[in-house]
Formats: sequence, structure tokens, C-alpha cells
Amino acid sequence: NCVEIPGKWWRNFWTKATLRVCNRVIAQTKDQQKLLRQNLGVPSVVFPSVIELSKFNGAENVTFASRDIDVLWVGTIEPRKGIENFLNLAEMTPELTFSAIGGPAVGGRNYFNEIRDRANRLDNVYMGGFVEPDQVVLWMKRSKSLLHTSVPVHAGLTKEGFPNVFLESWAS
Repeated sequence: NCVEIPGKWWRNFWTKATLRVCNRVIAQTKDQQKLLRQNLGVPSVVFPSVIELSKFNGAENVTFASRDIDVLWVGTIEPRKGIENFLNLAEMTPELTFSAIGGPAVGGRNYFNEIRDRANRLDNVYMGGFVEPDQVVLWMKRSKSLLHTSVPVHAGLTKEGFPNVFLESWAS
């Protein structure tokens, strides 16, 4: 929520009001910090995302050839995450195995159900549903690649900071 969204006066108002009464606003990157200041008039401190590397011990012992998931997708199942692109790719490459883990966004059960139903029609896609954060590493150890599909939602911005899932994937 670093930019105002055209035509969403109330949403923009509440975002600004909420952020301005906070004792401290944390940004994940200097770019996010700059956007908060420029677009919303909110000062922030940068606190980079970090992961606990010890959780990923042993991932290097899993050979690439033994990994049974060709393409893994991780995230909340909501439109801004672009999971439709994951499903489109799965449709174009039926020889690969695709797995997605993540649950619905708050208030997004209908969208989640639509995505799950579409995925269930594809023989090469498995929807794992919500996974506890400490279990993500188990899925990463099984996968050959990570697909990240977040889409721009306004002015070319995705509303994502630097996704922790990239760090988790690299550690795996």
C-alpha cells in the first residue's frame, strides 16, 4: 500500500489515516520507503526481509533429478498474485508437474474455489492448499523451480516488496 489507487478515495483515505497514526511504519526496501513518503506522506524505516537459513539445512542433499515437482508456486490465492499465469503455463506444458501451495485471501473464498476448480481439471497440477510457513521448506526441497507470478496492480507496481519466497527458494 505505497501508492494511491485512482478512484478509490475511501481506501486511500483510510490507508493514509491508518499509516499516519502508527508509531512506526516498516518498509521492506528503500524504494518502498520512498513511495510511502512520496505518495502517502508517511515516514518509515527499512527493515529488510530475512529468512532463517538453518531451516533449509539438508536441501542441498536432495538431488535435482529426485525432485518430483517441476514447478512450484507459493502464495496467497488472490488475483494480484497472478496464479492464472501459473495455470496457463501448466496448460501449455502438460509434460511437467505443477504444485501450488497457499490458501485464500480474507474474503476471497469464491476466487480461491474458482482457481482450485480450474486446477483440478488439469492432470499435471496439484493444489496443496494452505501450508504452515515452517512446512514451505519441505515443498521447496521437492521442487526444481519456483514460479512467481505477481502482476502489476497500479502504475506498473505489484504491491510486493521483495518476496521472501525468493530467498526461501534460493536457500533450497
